[in-house]
Amino acid sequence: MVSKAVVAVSTVFVCCLSFECSEPRSDFETTKDLIARAWRGETFFTVSVDDTSFVARDLVQRFEFLSDGTYYLSRASNSSGGRTGTWSLGDNGRQVELSLGGADVEIFPIVVLTRAQLILGDTTSRGYSLFPL
Repeated sequence: MVSKAVVAVSTVFVCCLSFECSEPRSDFETTKDLIARAWRGETFFTVSVDDTSFVARDLVQRFEFLSDGTYYLSRASNSSGGRTGTWSLGDNGRQVELSLGGADVEIFPIVVLTRAQLILGDTTSRGYSLFPL
């Protein structure tokens, strides 16, 4: 009698902890791996005029996070060039920290992170809504 062994193969999927993750990602694809790429999209921020607040938007042509920890941001409304600096993950991978030069750092919570979208910041006051190039 011949016995057959059954081998079960499973893939473990890990989803984001405190931010929205609408699609599973494999256990070898880290938060840094998902972020480190070229994105396009817009920045948003709250503007207050005469006791009225609204969210303004500005087109971002390109926001590139490199795996070496540097970034480049170019805006459609800024003809003088872009901004460069360094980036890192903070708060156990739940936020992106962008250097502005010197000791100045901008901190953006990760609201959405999938292969198809990255939203950084508070969606009602200030942040970025990005899609892969």
